[in-house]
Amino acid sequence: MTDGNGASSESVGYATQNSVNYNPTLLSHAVIWTGSSDTAQVYVNVSQEGWSAEPQQLIIYWGNSPQTSQTLTAAAPAAFTATHTYSTTGTKDISFQLTNIPDSSSITAGSTSVPALSYTISINPSPSPGQYAQLNSTNDIYLNFSTVHDIVSGVTLSVSGSTVATYSPDSQTGSLIATPSQVPEIGSTAFTATWIFDGANFSYSVTYGAPEYPLLNSPYITTMFGTNATQQFPITISSPPSG
Repeated sequence: MTDGNGASSESVGYATQNSVNYNPTLLSHAVIWTGSSDTAQVYVNVSQEGWSAEPQQLIIYWGNSPQTSQTLTAAAPAAFTATHTYSTTGTKDISFQLTNIPDSSSITAGSTSVPALSYTISINPSPSPGQYAQLNSTNDIYLNFSTVHDIVSGVTLSVSGSTVATYSPDSQTGSLIATPSQVPEIGSTAFTATWIFDGANFSYSVTYGAPEYPLLNSPYITTMFGTNATQQFPITISSPPSG
């Protein structure tokens, strides 16, 4: 090929082609309890074949509602660590998105699937006496509890909507007690004791009865055997009311 002056010239063509980034490699991942109330810690270790200094991005979806996520970046090989504090009990499905971020817009990001992890927070109460027990005026009431992945820092006992006692067990297990001096309703009327666990959005209610009185409008009979009652018990009134 010649130009207008008779000199030869060459024509060169260029073609662009998008490249694909290397996919990151998941080496290991786990979730553990930090030992602090309701706080989980996640570990994700990744590598990458042919690593060329582009960062790895890890997005963690913590599995609570409303959904919260956390984005971390690091150079491969990378050891990601993150913590999250939950405000409710229950099983959380923690999911991940792992991406090798390209250093050019012409390169497609590489990604790898990371299996979800399951994490459970629970409070397990056991009342004594048990649900619907009939109390007399000398009985104490107890609530024993154990937890999974939680430290109970504070508990409030409420009866008829009023706070009657507070506790600071600061423990995974414990036994809480309330006496007749704290709960005057013990032995005199039916009542519901509600134990409220601070910080975990968890409460537990126990309904207690009192000795049956020979009265048609006995609070125990009204509460335990009313039209909306959930339990049925036989009762005997030796001296029915007259008049």
